[in-house]
Amino acid sequence: MPTLVSPVLSLLHRGPFLVNDTLGLVGTHFLEMTFKKLLRRSIVAVGTLATLGLQGKAEAKPSNAPPLGVAIVTGGGRGIGAACSEALAAKGYGVVIAYRSDDSSADRVCRRIGEAGGKACAVRCDIGVEEDVVKLFSFADSAFGVETPLTVLVNNAGVMGKQTSNLSDCTEHGADDLLELMRTNVAGPLMAIREAEKRMSTVHGGIGGAIVQISSGSAYIGAPLLYAASKGALNSLTIGLVAPLARQNIRINTVRRSAVHDQIVWPRRGKVDAR
Repeated sequence: MPTLVSPVLSLLHRGPFLVNDTLGLVGTHFLEMTFKKLLRRSIVAVGTLATLGLQGKAEAKPSNAPPLGVAIVTGGGRGIGAACSEALAAKGYGVVIAYRSDDSSADRVCRRIGEAGGKACAVRCDIGVEEDVVKLFSFADSAFGVETPLTVLVNNAGVMGKQTSNLSDCTEHGADDLLELMRTNVAGPLMAIREAEKRMSTVHGGIGGAIVQISSGSAYIGAPLLYAASKGALNSLTIGLVAPLARQNIRINTVRRSAVHDQIVWPRRGKVDAR
């Protein structure tokens, strides 16, 4: 049974490819078993939790520099994001886990990574708020030492919105529901890519890097309508950025997920109204 994390990791060293299809249903237990195998590659480190609010600064505990640089995973405290965070840490990246509100889940992921010998810290961040995104990347600049470069961004954070394709339901509040999804699912990743480019680009003195966007097969079936529209926009964003980022030694790819046993999709399975 294929996992979503395998193509995410493979795309860090290949590309650019526009969209990588990941088919099949992935269970959380199966993913965890896969990650346990990956986590056997022990790296001496400490997993810490540092919460960054809108006021003040977060400080990470000093640690040895991770060998593969820093990886930021948005929505990294649960589900697919947590799986990516643990897999990246096992590979040798220092992982900055960005999460919106679930402190306990982010803390658990950091602890698991630390116990397995990896390096991780967590930052509270609403990816749909530009100020939060800027603070996230500023934090990552020194999270594992100022000499440790950002080399990976996984744009995973997203929201589902209304579970329907009925036009009257989708426009009940005018365009507000669509704009709210676009803020998190499209504008947020765009701002994150902007900040990553500043740090990764060989034009700006960086060493290059890789960006992976987590999209959805919903973009191709149009349901649920608003969520599908936002993921279609995310796919177009990737396609449009392949060439300009490649000139700066930055790869960008999209992984199109199907149904995954996580906290967003699984509770809503079978409830999408595709009318």
